[in-house]
Amino acid sequence: MNIDQVKNKLKKLFAVAECDASADGEVANAMAAASALMNAHQVTREDLTDNDDGTVNIDDLKFGKHTRYSRYSAITAWESALCRFIVEFVPGTGYYVEKNCIRKNQHGMATNKRATIITFYGPDLDAQFCCEIFDEVVYFIAAAASLRYGNAMARGQAAAYAEGFAHGLLDANREEVKQLKQVAQSDSTALVVVNRSLAVSKASRGWIETELGGRLRKGRGARSAAHKGVGAYNQGKVDGAGYKPGSTRKAGYLE
Repeated sequence: MNIDQVKNKLKKLFAVAECDASADGEVANAMAAASALMNAHQVTREDLTDNDDGTVNIDDLKFGKHTRYSRYSAITAWESALCRFIVEFVPGTGYYVEKNCIRKNQHGMATNKRATIITFYGPDLDAQFCCEIFDEVVYFIAAAASLRYGNAMARGQAAAYAEGFAHGLLDANREEVKQLKQVAQSDSTALVVVNRSLAVSKASRGWIETELGGRLRKGRGARSAAHKGVGAYNQGKVDGAGYKPGSTRKAGYLE
């Protein structure tokens, strides 16, 4: 969809959600679809009105960071690909990884275990949404890999499938972003979305570097598991390319 189609779709969804005759289930489904669509294309309710020049008042943005634990002692290639997908799916956000951290339990108490922490940052609500997508997709990949291959995602064909799935998500989203940028060249409304995303991304990066007291540095990439099952990896890419995230479930505590 181009940006005008996105806006028209959103207007219809909000019309359903705000209609007194709509059933509770219809309202919930309409709001869930609208939330996913707005996050995917970085559109707000205000954008559904005219006279938006794409400027962003950075002073009005509340930035934040929210965390998740890697499922393993070190982040895997499929988790890295999933995180790259998420911050591209939710424009204006980013992530970084911290290794060998002290793991905490659900009460916030330190344990004797070590863990790798993934931190999403950006506009606060968007960073929270990144965690919700992470939870949703990790859960889905785990279930799908288990059903197809019956072993842990840390090894074998299941690991290859998980990596393929994450890359399928990433590639499909990049194709959508590419199309949006092409539309932006001839569509002033689409250009608003692109300009806003760039401005928010720059502000988010500046905020997190101030928070951390220095520039973020790139670490070494995780070792690929694609060679553990080419067929499983390819199947994962197909499944990932067709998956549309956008869960409305609340993000849980670090697990």
